[in-house]
Amino acid sequence: MKKYLIMSLCVLLLITGCRKHGDSYEIQHKKPEYPVYRVECDDRFGVAFGICYEDKEYTVTAMHVTKGNPALFIDSKGHEIEADIFHAPQIEAKKDALDLDGTDALSELDADERVDGSLQGDVTKADNDGSIGATDNGSVDVAVYGKTFDDIPFFEVSPLDFDKLFPGDECYCINDKSERIKGKIEDKIVEIIDMGTQMTLADLKVGDGFSGAPVLNSNDKVVGMVIGFNDEGQCAILPISIIIGYLKDL
Repeated sequence: MKKYLIMSLCVLLLITGCRKHGDSYEIQHKKPEYPVYRVECDDRFGVAFGICYEDKEYTVTAMHVTKGNPALFIDSKGHEIEADIFHAPQIEAKKDALDLDGTDALSELDADERVDGSLQGDVTKADNDGSIGATDNGSVDVAVYGKTFDDIPFFEVSPLDFDKLFPGDECYCINDKSERIKGKIEDKIVEIIDMGTQMTLADLKVGDGFSGAPVLNSNDKVVGMVIGFNDEGQCAILPISIIIGYLKDL
């Protein structure tokens, strides 16, 4: 009798976790939550996310969102935490050329100005051995804050995840509501005037307020952070390798 009761209970639990579809049941998959937050500073806003590197946890966002000032972080449940800047590689960086939301990070060019899928003038393919690094002025659009929220494990990051990235790979941007926006990598390494470092270029349709959002590969590994976009659906992504490079100096 006890055996039958246990079996009945298991069946009941399975059914309550499913939704009836015709004569069968479908498993309900809960939308994954990510350590991704809305960040606000003065009249600016964007996205921030939590990362863990070498057992240390940080919250990172785009520098042009907070300008290196204390900022308010808001999780998907509406909880708020105010945090001070922990590390900023380029508080004096030339970011006045960008709109605060990053809209003008990639200038609008006519179709006849495109060559082999790259933008000429403002965006060009890097002519190097495939390595990533800051340009001579050393300015990088990233701001690092201390750990914020504890409810969701932070992203474990590694430069190897960027090394395995190739043009044509699928990628996903995660907004502050844990929604995934699907895109595709166009160029792994490009140089964008006034951005201060090499970037990854993706066909990824983001909009105002996405600066600082994480970009993941198909395995949910962080490969970069949204810095800017244009009206043609292209997105400039700061490689996670560069972000990690600054964390090593902390």
